[in-house]
Amino acid sequence: MKTKKILLIGVSAIVAIVAVLCVVVFVKTKMPSRDYMDLGEYFGVTEGTTKIILQDTVYDGVGIVEDGQLYLDSTLVTDILNQRFYWDAHENLLLYTTSTAVITAELDSKNYTINKSKQEFEHTIVTLRNDTVYIAADYVGRYTAMSYELYENPDRAVITYKYGNEENRATTNDEVKLRYEADIKSDILVDLHENTELRLMGDVDDETGFVKVMTLDGITGYIKAKNLNEAYKYIPETDFKEETYTHTLMDETVNLVWHQVTNTTANDGLVSLLANTRNVNVVAPTWFATSDNVGNISSLASYSYVEKAHASGVQVWALCDDFSPDMKIGKV
Repeated sequence: MKTKKILLIGVSAIVAIVAVLCVVVFVKTKMPSRDYMDLGEYFGVTEGTTKIILQDTVYDGVGIVEDGQLYLDSTLVTDILNQRFYWDAHENLLLYTTSTAVITAELDSKNYTINKSKQEFEHTIVTLRNDTVYIAADYVGRYTAMSYELYENPDRAVITYKYGNEENRATTNDEVKLRYEADIKSDILVDLHENTELRLMGDVDDETGFVKVMTLDGITGYIKAKNLNEAYKYIPETDFKEETYTHTLMDETVNLVWHQVTNTTANDGLVSLLANTRNVNVVAPTWFATSDNVGNISSLASYSYVEKAHASGVQVWALCDDFSPDMKIGKV
């Protein structure tokens, strides 16, 4: 009888242990993770840099912030935001051209000129760090349809530059965890309050029930679709007025050929040049060159050249170069 009791107690203990183990396994596999991911590691931000988010896309490069001013690398500015900016690495000048003015800014200076009229900006306009050129975002914004917001922990900037296009957005219907991956076991990126506005970055995954979203401060992750209110359309707007550039267009496709002219005798080569080409309607002779810092221009132009070209139905668009060693473009 005593043996049976001992056996019963042993079996009960084993059952209890197994039950506890099953509960532990269930909790580990079914309970959501409570671990938080470090956002500095998530963004890959290093000390002294600012991560750039271009509306709904994380930019590969970084910016910097000095004295509260955001600086953007020149490649981002010229390739994405405004191609009219040009960095002259030879002269260390930032150039911008409008329909009526040439605007020039010096390296590591607040000073800039508009058609030789000296002006002063609130911050250093352009600076150089580790061989990368950075331009003040507020200066870019003077000539570009864009706005930005700065955020901390970690340092990042969200830039809005695409306007008039619909975005899909939704708000949270409860407090919810934004996770790194579409899995309840994935690390938490940030806690979202009720009615947090989010960009919808994709469709709902029918298998997991998760949807990819981005917070308005640039953090991309996943939440359950059931935690979102009904989606709606949002259209970013701006009061920036684009400058109007007047221009003359040809009635046909431009088929242009360059004509290397280094002396007046070379102008006689026009007939031969055109005879060896097909369907050309524009010729560009290298006639003019800036020759000094006071605006003088040397010329190899020929009136008879123009008459011959026009007689052949070809327009003349002469080239002016700035290659002379006796002049500096920033001084002209």
